[in-house]
Amino acid sequence: GEKQENEKLNKKIPKLRVEVQPAMMRRAARRFKDNVLISIARVLAAVHQQYYAKRDALRDTRNALSALREGVLRGCHIVFSGVFAKHTEGRRSEPWQLAEQFGATCTAQLEPGRTTHVVAVRSGTDKTKRARALGNVHIVSL
Repeated sequence: GEKQENEKLNKKIPKLRVEVQPAMMRRAARRFKDNVLISIARVLAAVHQQYYAKRDALRDTRNALSALREGVLRGCHIVFSGVFAKHTEGRRSEPWQLAEQFGATCTAQLEPGRTTHVVAVRSGTDKTKRARALGNVHIVSL
């Protein structure tokens, strides 16, 4: 029950006695049909863990948040298709920069064996067709 979940959280974060009420959070999440509260609790716990994992002189919440952010898309190799105009430099686009801030590696062309995701405005682009043919690339539609 709730006591066991609190104990699990307290083992993960020994310097902070976490007293959340998971059942109440789950009820709220069901009522609002999302997991925002649960997600926020997880992020805050992770920030706390990152923060206290550093020595006192290196503690900075901004660094903890940055480290967490960089882990979100770590290991993802993303190609964009139809997201920005053909003759613009993709590296300067907001989606490209945002993906890299979250830890992804972005490239302009599909690289078999390396590309993990194609982010596309529509499903009929050349890149999405090639990704579908490879079979091991996720296609994300905007």
